[in-house]
Amino acid sequence: MSENDGPFVLSEDFSYRREAFGASVFCASDHSVRFFDHAAATCIEALFSPTRPDVAITRLSGQFQDSMALRTFVEGAVASRMFVEGNAPHPAAQQFYTDRTRFHRSHLVAPLAIEFELTLRCRRVCTYCAYDSHPGVSPRGELALAQYEDAFRAARAAGVFYLRFTGGDPLLRADALEIITLASDMGFSVAVASDLSLITDAQITGLAALPNLTFLQTTLDGPDPETADMQRGHGSFRCVVSGIRRLRQSGVPVMVGTVLTSVNKSRIYETALALQPFDVSYCVSPLYSAGRGRMLEALIPSNADLAEAYEQFARAVSDGLVRPADPGWRAIAESASPAARETLWRSQPWLIRSPDRILRITPHGQAYAGIQAKEMLGEEVNVGNVLESSIDRIWNESTTLNALRQQASEHEYYGNVLITQSRKGAVNERVYS
Repeated sequence: MSENDGPFVLSEDFSYRREAFGASVFCASDHSVRFFDHAAATCIEALFSPTRPDVAITRLSGQFQDSMALRTFVEGAVASRMFVEGNAPHPAAQQFYTDRTRFHRSHLVAPLAIEFELTLRCRRVCTYCAYDSHPGVSPRGELALAQYEDAFRAARAAGVFYLRFTGGDPLLRADALEIITLASDMGFSVAVASDLSLITDAQITGLAALPNLTFLQTTLDGPDPETADMQRGHGSFRCVVSGIRRLRQSGVPVMVGTVLTSVNKSRIYETALALQPFDVSYCVSPLYSAGRGRMLEALIPSNADLAEAYEQFARAVSDGLVRPADPGWRAIAESASPAARETLWRSQPWLIRSPDRILRITPHGQAYAGIQAKEMLGEEVNVGNVLESSIDRIWNESTTLNALRQQASEHEYYGNVLITQSRKGAVNERVYS
């Protein structure tokens, strides 16, 4: 960088929010969130409007003792295209939450994301479904479009970066695309989860037209029908592969997950190989003892199973078969040795992320921390209804959320987590530690 450089500005790909420690910055293109201290946050705010980097460094150097670190940060932000050349201010001014004054040490000022369950209806009856979804679930009482609009406005006001639409299968709602489009039009990055049992051409066309769609997420549990259909039912493999092909032909980005069990733990590389022609991102995560999965604890992978599966995943990524869906993979796990990686996955089926980053909303508007927390706490897990309370109030004032946050411990890969114990007949007992 030199005095001959033109002005730079924060890229349109990033949204910014002040936090107690500095700032959270969401990158829409790779669906990642980065955290910065106060010095870096001050520097980022200096480039909300077009500014020459050398001018910004000179202006800020008086505020910080280590001017070389400041220059290194700016140069790194330019190299990573967080700061890009431009003469116009970042157009999405509403995505700069610089008016935040109330901070909490135990959690972020607002959820990074909200997961909306549009419906619990589903075409499938997967044996391990954590939500007891099935075709016969009644739609009675599901939030209407106008209520979702109100909830989205509240999420925007709170500083939420992105929304994920799930279920059940959200695409079974006749107005699903209208709801998702509304969220995209309001400036949220959006993601959609579907089992692809009955995705229509019209839905694919509509998803392809969304400017803020990060990905459609689906599940493939193995490289062939025999394995993939074992827990998800006859025809799952065929529907998923066909759906992925149609989505990718229309330009819709796709993320595929595999629910890892003691049965398919040796088939991860083969599954990635089957996905290679479609250019998708990929992740694996274990079966959890929740919902109908409570009856399948024998299939929950052991630590040895997890290590075997994740090493196959690492090889698939290294061989270029798939891209890792989790941004944390490249930052933390990819360069680690197999022995070091093995420690990251230990006891993963019994880990629950602390409710300090994401909030989940039922089809009826009830907010809760997550399905595994629901297994522990029962109805006590509900922390408010978005029709009755603001998201800001639910997030910051819930005694349940704050109690869970206080009991969390730091995990090298997953952030703050709670460790649970599986107990038959005591799923509602508080057994976190």
